[in-house]
Amino acid sequence: MQQALIIYKNREIATNETQARWGFNGRNDKSDAFRHAFYNAINTKYCGKVIVILFSTAHESEVPTNLNLEASMDTFNNLVGINYVGGISLLTIQAISGNISNKSLDGELRYLSPLDNVVAPNYGINPQTHLTPTNQ
Repeated sequence: MQQALIIYKNREIATNETQARWGFNGRNDKSDAFRHAFYNAINTKYCGKVIVILFSTAHESEVPTNLNLEASMDTFNNLVGINYVGGISLLTIQAISGNISNKSLDGELRYLSPLDNVVAPNYGINPQTHLTPTNQ
């Protein structure tokens, strides 16, 4: 139960860090890729890999068919963050943020491109949209 509370509180930390680094907190873009990887990395720091995999898998498990590509992007970036930390860690939040940011610059994360107007119900996803490395 304590881990669920930690994961809940880390959502705000991840959102704030994304806004600080990117100037906004988008959906299906590079900032979204960073947020997912960073959020799962800090969750792994405090809760361990197994718990975070269970939480992140459950979160991405029930999506409408039109958002399957978004779920694939999120899952990919979640695993980058989880695997970066690997388990309960002494890394600081700032060190994790900097290293995840570097992974984004190096193209180790994925975002969706090209996107249409990012609004419901498809949030920018169109027939040409595909997973794209964040260094492109």
